[in-house]
Amino acid sequence: MHILPPTLQPGDTIGVIAPAGQLRDRELFFQGITVLQQLGFQVKFPRDLWPGTDYLADTDQNRAEEFNRLWADSEVKALICMRGGYGSLRMLPYIDIEQIKKTPKLLIGFSDISILQNYIYEKTGISSLHGPVVTSLSSSDKMTIQFLAQSLIGDFSAMLQEKNIELIHGTGGGEGILLGGNLASLVTLLGTPYDINFNNRFILLEDVGEPIYRIDRMLTQLFYAGKLDSVSGILLGDFSVNDSDSSSEKIRHHEMVWKRVIELVGPRDIPILANISSGHTKHNLPILLGSHLSLQPGEVKITVTPANRLQ
Repeated sequence: MHILPPTLQPGDTIGVIAPAGQLRDRELFFQGITVLQQLGFQVKFPRDLWPGTDYLADTDQNRAEEFNRLWADSEVKALICMRGGYGSLRMLPYIDIEQIKKTPKLLIGFSDISILQNYIYEKTGISSLHGPVVTSLSSSDKMTIQFLAQSLIGDFSAMLQEKNIELIHGTGGGEGILLGGNLASLVTLLGTPYDINFNNRFILLEDVGEPIYRIDRMLTQLFYAGKLDSVSGILLGDFSVNDSDSSSEKIRHHEMVWKRVIELVGPRDIPILANISSGHTKHNLPILLGSHLSLQPGEVKITVTPANRLQ
């Protein structure tokens, strides 16, 4: 069963959770809160913020307890993550799946948060919004903020429709559920009870700060684990090492990533789409994980259909 949670109305409350890394920059956090408020939403977060436990926002149990509490809170209509980093995997055993099933809500975030989003979909069929976290909102471009606002109120029509999307392999036909996210995070799930199913699905992949040999290593690991055997297609987001790279350096780095993915797929007619505006950049457009994606042969145009909507 595929479920689109109830979308938001102006004035609704969005809860902020910290399932991964600790808060490093309070100024960025409060700038992100201001962005959400300017979009017309109330925001709920702990007034003393998070204590921090080494590189984590809090202990595994406390981060999970915050998640479960806000998910069960009837005032909170959606949850957005404070930041990514690392830590979502460690709190999965403490997540209250039954509560999630009772009160489906949109979970917004990316990077390490994609672990949590894919896990929730596998267990419940509930869609999530792969997009900015609170601490990245103030540096996001206008289009990202605009599309986030549209997505929160249920308008997903602009998703994956940018003109620079490029079909780099295959004839282009295919359909399936869209999942995935951060490459490094997805690789950490291999061999665990929380691994996700790639079969007959379109898989989004993005990463940041990784030299090409590490990207190659992770892609190759997915290949040898059989994760690419039966995918419906692959969507490649941003893989920039850092924002200071020149345009030529970014293009070269991305082309090397694309080349390796094409090599691993081989002669099979599997569509691979590149230049998806998703990842650790200012242009990080929201993408609805758990939606149904359809790609017509010979075309780059993508049709995305949200799952069954709950009222």
